Amino acid sequence: MQFLKSCTDKVRQLMTSILDDSVIIKPLFIGSGIFYDGFMFAIYINNAFHLKATGKLAEKLIENGAIPWVYAIRKERDTEPTYYRLPDIIYNDPIFLQKFVLLSINQMKAQKLLDELKQLSSIRKLPNLSVKHERALEKIGIPTVQKLKAIGAIQAFILLKKSGRDINISWFWAMLAALENKHVHVLTKEERENAFHKLNQALKKANMRAIRDAALYDNRADRP
Repeated sequence: MQFLKSCTDKVRQLMTSILDDSVIIKPLFIGSGIFYDGFMFAIYINNAFHLKATGKLAEKLIENGAIPWVYAIRKERDTEPTYYRLPDIIYNDPIFLQKFVLLSINQMKAQKLLDELKQLSSIRKLPNLSVKHERALEKIGIPTVQKLKAIGAIQAFILLKKSGRDINISWFWAMLAALENKHVHVLTKEERENAFHKLNQALKKANMRAIRDAALYDNRADRP
């Protein structure tokens, strides 16, 4: 145990020297996780330093002698490695090591930003809409919130109907309100009537059956 503490202390000193004193090392089920700015960018296990990397960065590490590492339990799952054991030529060169460590951390930050942006563009995150709506819209070429906004609730509803999906006007109200970032029940009488009129005009223009007036306030009335 004292040996392990001595090793992690040395790693902490090294990481602090190339980053700053906000580096944190936490014990894991296997080895120790090395964190910076909330990101676990490396694992220290079996007296070796393993850096997290994907894509081009992983390829560059391999070119410089790094060895892919996969947790033993995951080997049978055909899991892509995300950590790479650094060779001495990198680990013992502070400038070289700092370069790769910073690239790893920046790669993780960039991925987090992409994930957050993806969440913002996810249709299921809008009010009234769910995975069911998201999948149906994706199948007709509307995979994001931005695309749905560009097309609008009326055309999206028409495209869904043309695709053969069995939906009623409740889908239209859900999308219409979602694009206003509000719950469907908050739509005013005037908003419903105006949108209903425009929807029927668009349906007629597309040579499709208009929706019965009774469906304006009763979704069940929108049936053939």
